[in-house]
Amino acid sequence: MASSDTSRLRDLALDVDHALLPGDGWCGRDKAHTLAAIVVALRPRVVVELGVWMGGSAIPMALALRAVGSGQLVAIDAWSVEMSVAGQEAEIHRTWWARMGERGHLRAFETFLSRLRALGISPDHCTVRRQRTDEALVPPSIDLLHIDANHGPQVLADIERWTPAIRAGGMLILDDLDWAGGHVLRARDRAVELGFIELYPLGTGCVMQRVHDV
Repeated sequence: MASSDTSRLRDLALDVDHALLPGDGWCGRDKAHTLAAIVVALRPRVVVELGVWMGGSAIPMALALRAVGSGQLVAIDAWSVEMSVAGQEAEIHRTWWARMGERGHLRAFETFLSRLRALGISPDHCTVRRQRTDEALVPPSIDLLHIDANHGPQVLADIERWTPAIRAGGMLILDDLDWAGGHVLRARDRAVELGFIELYPLGTGCVMQRVHDV
């Protein structure tokens, strides 16, 4: 490894800490560093995140891709009230997303873009798609997929649509297994049926790996 690469990896932890949003409970420090470490260990060519919001989890992965010097994150989110509210079974969640309104969703989208610019993360390491997860183009091969989009029935559709592209040995990360309605838990169980094993918990979710094809 070249000395410049070693230096970038040494500085990655500092970069991740610097990028954290104050009080961001959506992706705390431990999860942010774990995501970056997974990227460093896996050396993925293609990382996909479904559900980006302000980039709490996307940015640590993009920083890690930059540190290793290869690979690209595809960050996908509709940033729309319609998609955020759809299928939410708990009143508190429906109310929160609805209260954000389209202006709040646009502000989150613009905040993510401004964070990418401020951190010097170029399109070489992070491509942003403002699209629904059921409409965005699925890459032919995915090394790491982080699903943190709509936690209603849509999460099961996302599992069916996106996980077939994960290569053997590739990783799947699910968030919020305890979300109201149980759809994320069912998505985890469906991933097992599709050839994944659960490796370890991560925050409110888990890290899984494809071990065989169905």
